Amino acid sequence: MKQLFFFTGLILIFSLAQAQTDTAKTLAAATVTAIKPFIVQKADKITLNVAASPLAAGGTAYDALLRAPGITDNKGLSFRGRSVLVLIDGKLTNLSGDALRSYLDAIPAGTVDKIEILPNPPARYEAKGETVIDIRTTRGKNLGASGSLTAGAGIGAYGRYNGGASLQYRTQKLSLYGSYDYQHNTTFYDGQSERNVSATASLFSTSRDLRTRNNHSLMLGLDYDLSRKTTVGVLIKGMDNTRNRTVLLNNRLTHTNAQPSISSPDATQPDTLSSVHTLGSARFRTPAVNVYFRSRLDTTGTELSLNGDYFSYNKQWSDHFTTIYQDTKGTEYTPPTRLEDQSPASNSVRSISADLSRPGKFARWQAGLKTTFTHTDNDVRWFLDNRPDTGKTNHFIYQEDIFAAYASATKSIRKFDLNLGLRGTHPHQRILGHSGRAQQTPIYPTLPNDNDHL
Repeated sequence: MKQLFFFTGLILIFSLAQAQTDTAKTLAAATVTAIKPFIVQKADKITLNVAASPLAAGGTAYDALLRAPGITDNKGLSFRGRSVLVLIDGKLTNLSGDALRSYLDAIPAGTVDKIEILPNPPARYEAKGETVIDIRTTRGKNLGASGSLTAGAGIGAYGRYNGGASLQYRTQKLSLYGSYDYQHNTTFYDGQSERNVSATASLFSTSRDLRTRNNHSLMLGLDYDLSRKTTVGVLIKGMDNTRNRTVLLNNRLTHTNAQPSISSPDATQPDTLSSVHTLGSARFRTPAVNVYFRSRLDTTGTELSLNGDYFSYNKQWSDHFTTIYQDTKGTEYTPPTRLEDQSPASNSVRSISADLSRPGKFARWQAGLKTTFTHTDNDVRWFLDNRPDTGKTNHFIYQEDIFAAYASATKSIRKFDLNLGLRGTHPHQRILGHSGRAQQTPIYPTLPNDNDHL
């Protein structure tokens, strides 16, 4: 009996030890994975981690940006009612309005790592009272060759689809990367209005605007480490976007003592009818080149950055408007009016900048110089019934040279960030056809104005 208890005890001890060993093995294999939140708000900026969001699977950079708190698009992007300055990987896009939206719509969200929104940008940025938005794209860090293919589709009233490919080759010192993306979509806008033009006359209008866009974007870049502290590189990118639109606007002018409404427009017989047919096409091309040099000057973290940039914006724009006038029987009572708009544009921006950043005992100091040369050539040409319409035609050529310098200091004290800066600019403008020249040298202090930021 004692032997039985002895062997039973050995079996129990062995089983308990084995269970503890299995438990230890299980615990050793357990891993904890942290997931980045989509929106991170700090005192000085708002960060959207797009790469960690399901939106990266089929959306665009524009879709992701509209998810940010405070961002709206009402005939142009704005942040809490203020205009915005949009950058891609720290480089100015030099676009706004519809051109900026088309540009961001052509960037797949899958190529975006994160979006940073700076409500109170430091002095290194141009002092225009704008919120700075910096869209950071993804970049592989693994050595060797890698690539990816993306594709997406969606359907609503009309279909949309996109596709792209990216390749990268990386060694210890060299990084080559490139990508191509394509996007197609069709959108429509319906409008309806009723206006009382007099005490007894009302105007009813209905419209449909159908737009089809095809966006192509291409990027090719090279980074090379001259040493462990110095890197040089070049980035070439561009977009070729086309837009075609068809618009039909119908107007009905009625005379009655009663007040008609949209719900019962046939309550009265219309006196006159008119319709405007619009056929439009546009093409936008935006090639850009960046050459940079970046070096850490010492072990304390002092860094020097030199950049040379070239950006070009070329637009081809054509709209044809045909207005048809009819009486109550549908008979044309006057010849149609034909209006044509041909408005090409060619703009270019060249810039050279130098930035120095140095950590100190009291604060982190930054200083820099930048020279920008901007050339704008907008040729707005209107034709009425195939004859030049001099009242609307205008050819505007503008040249602006800006010389700027800035200095700033940043200090973190517990949960508070203190950012003080000063920026000075000396613009020099020239307008073709005018002999006068405007010169000024304003100085802009940089002080935050939000309650949650010092």
